[in-house]
Amino acid sequence: MNAGQCDWIHTGDREQLGAAGEDLARRHLERSGWTIEAQNVRFRHGELDLVACQELACGELLVAFIEVKSRRRCDRYSPALAVGFRKRRTIARLAQEYIRARGRRQARYRFDVITVDYSSRPASLQHIQGAFDASGNTC
Repeated sequence: MNAGQCDWIHTGDREQLGAAGEDLARRHLERSGWTIEAQNVRFRHGELDLVACQELACGELLVAFIEVKSRRRCDRYSPALAVGFRKRRTIARLAQEYIRARGRRQARYRFDVITVDYSSRPASLQHIQGAFDASGNTC
């Protein structure tokens, strides 16, 4: 998916690059019918980039915990590879904390990764649905 010409950024600041990538990911999800429940949820041991919800055809609620990875150059490897086992396991643990805090146990849960590649113009975005499971293993 192309993120759009207006989304091309020239920056040396990692935080600004990450924030821009998260904004692109949020807009992509909203255009795809997702409701953003939370963004940049901070816990003692880490942060959840995006938490999005979507009602399934069966009436069940699907909650996705989404890690967003942005890169200026993706010639060596995909940004998705930067989400290693330890990071995936941390996200799964943070998701459990989030679920306990929200009291929402009746939903279906999924772990996604969205990559934003700024090496092309316009920037490109890839949404990897169900990228890993609750134990941190790739699917």
